[in-house]
Amino acid sequence: MSENSNTYKIHFLPNDKIVEVNGGSTVLDAAHNANIYINSICGGDGICGKCKVILSSGTVDAPTTKLLSKEEVDKDYIIACEAGITSDLQILIPHETRLEGKKILLDQNEQHAMTWKATLDQANFKHDALVKKICLKLEPPTVDDNVADHERLYQAIMMKQGVELNVMQTGYSILKKLPTVLRQEDWTVTVTLGHRGKILEIIDVQPGDTSNTNYGVAIDVGTTTVVACLLEMETSKIVDSEAVYNTQMKFGEDYIQRIIYAIQNEALDEMQRSIVTDINNLISTLVERNSIILEDITAIASAGNTTMHHFLLGLDPERIRKEPYIPTANFIPPIRAIQIGIDINSRGLLYTLPSVSAYVGADITSGATAIRLDKKEMPTLLIDIGTNGEVVLGNEEWMVCCSASAGPAFEGSGIKHGMRAAKGAIEIIHITKEFEVSYSTIGDIPPRGICGSGLLDCIAEMLRSGIIDRSGNFQKGIKTDRLRKKR
Repeated sequence: MSENSNTYKIHFLPNDKIVEVNGGSTVLDAAHNANIYINSICGGDGICGKCKVILSSGTVDAPTTKLLSKEEVDKDYIIACEAGITSDLQILIPHETRLEGKKILLDQNEQHAMTWKATLDQANFKHDALVKKICLKLEPPTVDDNVADHERLYQAIMMKQGVELNVMQTGYSILKKLPTVLRQEDWTVTVTLGHRGKILEIIDVQPGDTSNTNYGVAIDVGTTTVVACLLEMETSKIVDSEAVYNTQMKFGEDYIQRIIYAIQNEALDEMQRSIVTDINNLISTLVERNSIILEDITAIASAGNTTMHHFLLGLDPERIRKEPYIPTANFIPPIRAIQIGIDINSRGLLYTLPSVSAYVGADITSGATAIRLDKKEMPTLLIDIGTNGEVVLGNEEWMVCCSASAGPAFEGSGIKHGMRAAKGAIEIIHITKEFEVSYSTIGDIPPRGICGSGLLDCIAEMLRSGIIDRSGNFQKGIKTDRLRKKR
């Protein structure tokens, strides 16, 4: 116990982190304070039983629960969200409760990339980068041509781009450095231009020709995972990609739980810092791996559900979950990425794709746009299965969409041996015509449970081998000892 009798020290292993918390807090609260992830699909409501930890020393105030087996109780397992802290503790987080070792699938197959590019080409999307670099060779001023530096630059841009003077703007910091930059490489400069609605903004002016070093980052801000793709802005070529788990998960598995946490704990800033840190870490990895510099990244485009964009931008999400379910904004204008703490070019722009409503976000609108659902003659179905799942049905004349929680079903919620994609999770299943079963686990170790890809494989294989019908009913007449009544 600390000098203050109302606080206790909690030592988490294997993280080897010590955090001090007030008496009456739960072990799950302490883990949040220590920035340690503990699996908690139900958000700490004491329902899922996934936040199992081992009490190595100390005492807690924990109710009797059916979520633990007798064997687990004998091994000093406790449910973290229900264990009130009454002394200094040492807590061991077992493998099944940690986030480490999880597997995020990134489609880096070059053939798949070519297929998607062909799909986009067929959709007649004209490549027009949101931010572009152009190299200009300006005529030096003379006594007879004494146009000011700024206006001289505008004239050159208008001639090159065919734009009008009244649709361009320049920031104060650009004006401050402009005279020096123009003369540094004998009036050869590279201008970075970005679209802000109908306005074309001069984002940067650099001496010489740097037009071949212009990159953007496409971000998929998922409830569970965050994926970043580094692209060449001029060609739209994907250079590299990386993914991490969304560290907001420690506040709740789904975004409704996170909204509740943010409001009840006045933690909106904390939510924003969490996702911005994830994005910065991804960008840092991509920059280092591809030997570029942050200043060369001039734009970010982000897709995500409505709540994730609210968290990213620090917008109040409270009314998203309350009738009549009104978000702060669906169409968000471009902002400077630095305004929310994203580390790219100091004047680089962040573009967030538009949402439709509180529960139909930019993730599904971007998908519908990419496949040109609005151009389909026949009714077409688009299914997006993530932590939140959406289904869009429509064609060139109409569209309808609905959404529902989907991720927890593939991450162990309500499934006795369900778990996330971690070492020991069954991820591939094959069933022969003789109903013999083979499987593969992540990490090629003995199975500890089954993850989402394993569940999907299992259902598909049971249908293919005739164990179940198209309605999901078991075919009781098949001859195998593997199909038996639940005890």
